Amino acid sequence: MPPFRFIQARLPDPARSRAQITARLLAHRRKLLAARQQQTAALIEAAAKNDLDWLNQKDPLRPDPEESRKIERRATKISDRFSQGSGLSHLKPDDLKKLEALRGGVRLVQIETEHQADELAAALHAEFPWMGPATEAVWHGMRLSARDGDIGLRLPLMLLDSLPGIGKSAWARTLANLIKVPTIAYEATVENASFGLVGS
Repeated sequence: MPPFRFIQARLPDPARSRAQITARLLAHRRKLLAARQQQTAALIEAAAKNDLDWLNQKDPLRPDPEESRKIERRATKISDRFSQGSGLSHLKPDDLKKLEALRGGVRLVQIETEHQADELAAALHAEFPWMGPATEAVWHGMRLSARDGDIGLRLPLMLLDSLPGIGKSAWARTLANLIKVPTIAYEATVENASFGLVGS
């Protein structure tokens, strides 16, 4: 199944970082000067292969410090414009790194047939027979999703409420393993507010 994009924001392109843009501007400047000064094709090819090694060499194509600072300022402006256009410039770097996993979209789990839904529900019920009502709700949701031909599995929202220790969390993890999706455990017993859960 092709990836499904569900986030509208454009994640920053690594090729548009300040360092990458600076390297490309410096390499482009070198190629222009090499052509202008009728340097050899080998010199241009070397500059194209390794954009920054020539900075350590003494040659007439090396920019002076003022020109280097000018190129860096321009690269910073270009990079900042790209960043602002993404709609995510207000996020911290750590938060952006977490969103990076969503760059190509996510792969949805699809229950293709009602028979597959029956098999998954049977495996879940065999391991947790005392959780029958919860398993039945999931079973009907999987069958309905397969019958409707949904591009991804749709299950009803569910709140499991019972005494501690009967296996609610283990049941949920087993269900996730059966349908091959990752799980997120949020320990609410140690929280005094819902701030950590909002948005999850």
